[in-house]
Amino acid sequence: MKAKAETICTVCHGLEVAEGSNRPKQDWSQVVEDMVRKGAEGTKADLDMVINYMTVTYGPDINVNKAAAKDLEGLLDLTAAQAAALVKYRTDNGNFKALADLIKVPGIAAEKFEGVQAKIKY
Repeated sequence: MKAKAETICTVCHGLEVAEGSNRPKQDWSQVVEDMVRKGAEGTKADLDMVINYMTVTYGPDINVNKAAAKDLEGLLDLTAAQAAALVKYRTDNGNFKALADLIKVPGIAAEKFEGVQAKIKY
């Protein structure tokens, strides 16, 4: 995902402009739409990948013990089924205390949390 964001975004600017912005997915979608209007190019799949990368990397922190499934889906780039599984696991087993707890959730590979660990709050 990062390579795609670099390819599309860095034609005009570096990714460092996003550091510290903490924008939610809806805001990143608007940013990407603005970039396209200004000449950025990519397929819909490429642009969606950029939006997901920016949300996960430069989005707001997320409390995995309080967030709704829809929020988990958008901020952690999970599928609807994965987000639902996370909420179900939390409901059935109690609050998550560490990454080790998250990787126990069936249907979500540990790699899914790589790169976003600093954004996850317990």
